Amino acid sequence: MKLLSNKSSSFSYFFMFGLMMTIAMITILTPPFQAPDEFKHFERGYTISKGEFLLSKNGNGLIDKNLLEFEKIYEVLPFQHVNRVSAEMDNLAKNYSWAKEYIPTPLANTAVYFPLPYIPLSLGIFLGEKLDLSIYQTYKLAKYTAIFFCIILIFFANRIYPISYLGYAMLALPMTIFQLASANPDGILFSLSVVLGAIILKGYRYRDLSVYHFILGCGIVFIISTMKMNMLPIILVFLPIAYINKIRHGYKIILFTILFILLWIAFAAFTYTLSSEHFVQSGMNASNKIEYYLSHKIEFINMFINTFLVDNPNLLSMYYQQFIGVLGWIDVHFSQWSYKFILSFLTILLLFGIDYRKVFSFYSIFNSFILFSIVFLTFFLLLLTWTPIEEKFIHGVQGRYFIPLALIYSFFYIKRSGYEWIYQLSVLVLLSFSNFITLGSLVERYYLK
Repeated sequence: MKLLSNKSSSFSYFFMFGLMMTIAMITILTPPFQAPDEFKHFERGYTISKGEFLLSKNGNGLIDKNLLEFEKIYEVLPFQHVNRVSAEMDNLAKNYSWAKEYIPTPLANTAVYFPLPYIPLSLGIFLGEKLDLSIYQTYKLAKYTAIFFCIILIFFANRIYPISYLGYAMLALPMTIFQLASANPDGILFSLSVVLGAIILKGYRYRDLSVYHFILGCGIVFIISTMKMNMLPIILVFLPIAYINKIRHGYKIILFTILFILLWIAFAAFTYTLSSEHFVQSGMNASNKIEYYLSHKIEFINMFINTFLVDNPNLLSMYYQQFIGVLGWIDVHFSQWSYKFILSFLTILLLFGIDYRKVFSFYSIFNSFILFSIVFLTFFLLLLTWTPIEEKFIHGVQGRYFIPLALIYSFFYIKRSGYEWIYQLSVLVLLSFSNFITLGSLVERYYLK
């Protein structure tokens, strides 16, 4: 039985059509600013649309007065489960136009990010203002512009190297879809991760990677790592790729990429992170915590032991649920059986895609080392920026932080020969199921009283 031909890209187009329809429905149903930190991300996009690529030392940006008033309409929704969207709320929001009066606004938590992933969002805001659209219309245009770029990037990735069935499954997760449909840079980062995974596997499998694709891959690593600093070790994947594909000056390109990433991280840390009160807990900022843990090494080790090794099923459950999908401001949950169904589905798909003959090959061990390095660095950075020293566990870890990593590594997935239709049907079932539970949860959370 043959459902669709993957070789002719029929399945890819069919899946992408379904994904776009799902994103469109979620975009229509979700009220403005209902993804994590979307208020600040949109404000950062606004400052970039005004040419303010770097913020002041205190992390402030100049924001239109009426945009701030517009945001207040929807600030009643996050974490307030009794509040719902009303016709009165939307009618009020649609009446706001640009005041062209600007108020300094704290944006330290977004100032640390390299501004390039905000460009699609900023382009939509820029066009909205130039066309004299209302703030509500501009918000919608900015969101649609960002989504358009995301879809184009995913199509581009599939042209470089075919997306695996596990990759399609990762794109079909409720959390991935919701972020792709939101006005924040996560959607762009997810899409860039797909492009990066395609470039990496083209270099490993085809062994004919061009210098253009090699430089593009390193450039994407720069963008991702300056937005998500935990992703820095992924640049090491390009060391064997440079050797295998005999890339001219490949090692120099990698070295310069690392240098530019570290320069941005140092700039962001000294300009915003170490001096901002946004990253202060218990009176200690990141630099204070580094000093503290250097003199309290046992406590540092115990933080990781308590987080990873101590029997804490609630913590593990929180991680995988947030990876699969806890929507809104991490306050829109699915039923427990929905999470277990998707987790079981992914586990079975993953096990059927492992090439057990190559598990202990050099490249597999090397890439696994990079994978675990990124996971460790994620927890380490959150220890410094979000965790008070008196706590026993590392705080601030959200499952969605690992979606870019999962999208990249999904390209290493190799399906077993035969039964093509089972893989295709399984992915489409997952997409349909994600669509069903996501739309139902959004309607219940934001509209049903």
